[in-house]
Amino acid sequence: MILDAAHFTDYRAQKFGYDILAKMPDSISYSLIIKENGDIHGLDDLVGQTVATLGAPSLGATRLAAIFANPARQPIITNVATTDEAIEKLTQGKIHAAFLPSTDIIRAWSRLANVRVIVTTEPIPEAAISASPRLELSIRKAIQIALLHAAKTDDGRDMLAQLSITGFSPATSQLYAGYSNALKQYWGY
Repeated sequence: MILDAAHFTDYRAQKFGYDILAKMPDSISYSLIIKENGDIHGLDDLVGQTVATLGAPSLGATRLAAIFANPARQPIITNVATTDEAIEKLTQGKIHAAFLPSTDIIRAWSRLANVRVIVTTEPIPEAAISASPRLELSIRKAIQIALLHAAKTDDGRDMLAQLSITGFSPATSQLYAGYSNALKQYWGY
């Protein structure tokens, strides 16, 4: 079993026959932020400049690679471990832009004086929990039911609180179909 982003969830479903059991609620998009008072005004200004994102092959890295698909016109990608690290580097002027989950930017907005969003990606399904086909079908189904009804039990509510979510949503392989193409296109998986 594994909890992973859309591109790897689809990859495992397509390549290894993983069964997608449930997904985290909502969807996810990424936003590219810059300092308002800098020399960067749009995407073209970022060619050859530093942009921080969560390390490859993260969903953010794949989405950023899609924005700058021309290999001759790309920014210099700086990998960061956390959103906070990227925000700190941006506010300190160590990088020119940051490409991060939009929800993380919204949560940190009060710390982001003189920062603006220049592009936001289309939302895609949030991370999902999938299980190997080697796990017995009856066990996969029991886990799926437990995840989808977690908010109804004390242990389930404790788990959801640790994940900072309200519950899991139903998910299918059709919902995630095609997202693994980003891995093929950019990293040859």
